[in-house]
Amino acid sequence: MLEDDPEMQSARDRALERGKVLAAEILSGSCMLTGEEMAARLGITAGELNAARAGGEVLGLDGAGIGWRYPDWQIGGNHQPYPGLSDLHAGLCGSWAVYRFLVGEQPELDGVTGLEAMRAGRFPEIRAAAESHGRDFS
Repeated sequence: MLEDDPEMQSARDRALERGKVLAAEILSGSCMLTGEEMAARLGITAGELNAARAGGEVLGLDGAGIGWRYPDWQIGGNHQPYPGLSDLHAGLCGSWAVYRFLVGEQPELDGVTGLEAMRAGRFPEIRAAAESHGRDFS
C-alpha cells in the first residue's frame, strides 16, 4: 500500500509542508482582515460574523495557527459581501476551494477569475461553474 511506502510518505510530508507555508503567506497578505476587522467593516458583531461564515455568507480562511482571516475583496460596493458567496460554498468543498475558485482564472467564465465575474454580477454563470467544479473534483 502507498501508506507503507517511505518514499511516498516523505513526498506527502513535503507537500503538506509546502501547503502550510503557502497558506501562511496567503493569510498574512495585506488583503486579509482579522475577524474583528471584518466584523467592523460589515457593521456586525463577532458572533454574527461567525454565523455568517458558518452559513457561507462570507469567506473565512483558517490555517497557519493565526486564526480566521477574511479577504477584504469579498466586500462589494454596498459594503456587504457579494451575494453569490453562499452559492460557491454550496457548490464547492470547503473555504479554501472557494478561495481558489475566486482567485484563479476559470475557463467556464471566459478565463476571468471567479472574483472578476462576481464583481461583474455574473452570478448564474458563477453558480454553474462552481457546480461543475464540485462535480469534477468530488
